[in-house]
Amino acid sequence: MKLPALWLALAFASGIVAEEIPGTHWQIWAAAASALIATGLLLALAWKRKSAAWIFALAAWFALGGLAMQMQQRNVAADDVARLIGAGKIDARVPLHWRGTLREDPERLPWGVRYTISLAQVEALGHTSPAQGGLRLTYYHERGDAALSNFRAGDRVEALCQARIPRNYADPGVFDERAFLKRQNIDLIGTLRSS
Repeated sequence: MKLPALWLALAFASGIVAEEIPGTHWQIWAAAASALIATGLLLALAWKRKSAAWIFALAAWFALGGLAMQMQQRNVAADDVARLIGAGKIDARVPLHWRGTLREDPERLPWGVRYTISLAQVEALGHTSPAQGGLRLTYYHERGDAALSNFRAGDRVEALCQARIPRNYADPGVFDERAFLKRQNIDLIGTLRSS
């Protein structure tokens, strides 16, 4: 084994993929990782069985991968809007009623006005669901068009629009819009068609 780190990384990645197994909980992954690490140490130090200890180390890294993925998912709220869209509980392919609070005063741009909303609810087909996250809406208008300018930060607002998760082209040389907006707590972007 000339590349032991590669085998450990593959075991960890396999654990991340295997986390999708139904019925597994983070406590199961933690107990499995602890037991495998203890057994591997016992085999390596007490009985000098290095090949068996290596197998237990790979299995422990597999369990640590599953545990890491479970813990990462626990940090995301159940009503996170990006998670709801990813799970198919919200159909973002159609315009929806988004409700929330303006985070800041509307930002005037040469081509229109930009609104940043902290989401509270989304309504689809008459059913209202709680949703949290950030929504950035842009209202494009011609010169002289009356924009929605009477709003201030903290106002409760409702918008009918088709929002989408920002694209990520996964090109290492291109600006990552999704990560840039996520650092600003913005999960969705959209366009207002009319005032």
